[in-house]
Amino acid sequence: MGSSGVTADTQTRFFGAIFVGYGAVWIWAARRSPISAVVIRWLAGIFLLGAIGRFISLAVYGWPHWFQIALTGPRQRTTRNT
Repeated sequence: MGSSGVTADTQTRFFGAIFVGYGAVWIWAARRSPISAVVIRWLAGIFLLGAIGRFISLAVYGWPHWFQIALTGPRQRTTRNT
């Protein structure tokens, strides 16, 4: 698989878990007030599934395109500064 295929695969696996799982839980949580700690843990668990999807892609296809890896650094630095 070419480097763009690896990039697309890792993105698809990550966002597949996020869009389906995270969206469904937020729809469910939006009907409750206040949102309980259990719901927040579920939302964090769904993000974990996305990360697992990325690790599966890494194990199966290798590293994504170098530019996607380079974009990870600035994203993490800006997250820590907020």
